[in-house]
Amino acid sequence: MEYRDLSLESIVFEARYNQSFGYLDKSNEIINKIDEEIDGLHVLDNLANAPGFRLTYKQENIVFNFGPASFNISRANTKDSDFEFFITYLKSVFRIVSEWLDLNEYSRIGLRYWFVYPVGSAEEGREVLSESGIFNENKKVETLFGKKLKDKSIVVVLEEAQKGHRISLAMAKKEEVEVKIDSSGKVLSQTKRKDSSAEMAILLDLDNYADKPKEKSLDGFIDETVELCKNNIIKLIGGD
Repeated sequence: MEYRDLSLESIVFEARYNQSFGYLDKSNEIINKIDEEIDGLHVLDNLANAPGFRLTYKQENIVFNFGPASFNISRANTKDSDFEFFITYLKSVFRIVSEWLDLNEYSRIGLRYWFVYPVGSAEEGREVLSESGIFNENKKVETLFGKKLKDKSIVVVLEEAQKGHRISLAMAKKEEVEVKIDSSGKVLSQTKRKDSSAEMAILLDLDNYADKPKEKSLDGFIDETVELCKNNIIKLIGGD
């Protein structure tokens, strides 16, 4: 198993900040600036139920939501483990927003990935996950309840010095999770679609976050999480 065997289902970056008074005065200018400077990203509409804008790059499945207290940018259905294109886009958008709103501090930033790894069966998936060392099955629960284990998932949260990682591993049957993000960056209830390429899949959700980071640390945070992801993501599901 290698990193390129993974399929990136979705990736999303969110930045939250205290409501900017400059938003009301500069939001239209910021949107126009993004529309002019960043290829492919164009205004789709004003958000109907909240103050803000949504821009899209339809050919690359990129969506950017921008409001007075937060913005998020996401890419869905990439089917590719390489997300450098998205990261470049993200940094360009962030630079424009932070400069024009004169943002020096954020309440929270986060970069979250959803990966899919197809397997032939539930048994194969559990065998793969057992090699990771963090997904070991305990047969005692079967003895206690007198029934065979049908499904299992695991969530691990690591946090120190206002930075953290939430890691979730689970199995899925003949389906892939289609992640949808609302205008505030919240993950909506996940819908599912048929996947003819694999009857079973391992779903890996990696959420990296930082509380109250300084603006200048954003690139460092993104670069750090990208390296952590590329170097360690495959090890979480038993790869080298």
